[in-house]
Amino acid sequence: MGNQAIPAKVHKYGGSLCVILVKAVRDLLPWRAGDMVGVRVCGEKLMIERIPLEKVAIIRSGEVQAQAASLFER
Repeated sequence: MGNQAIPAKVHKYGGSLCVILVKAVRDLLPWRAGDMVGVRVCGEKLMIERIPLEKVAIIRSGEVQAQAASLFER
């Protein structure tokens, strides 16, 4: 597939917007339906990354303020 962008249409879903990942993109990701993802906006770019289950537990337990900076660091 390379490093080129694959066009995807933005859809309206109720009062929200959504983007459907086409099969070519989905096949490259180990994501499954129901996985939690973190979304960041950087100018006109949208960055989406899967949040590991242990990080989701931190968010739900209320410890997110203390550890928010490290959620998306590798």
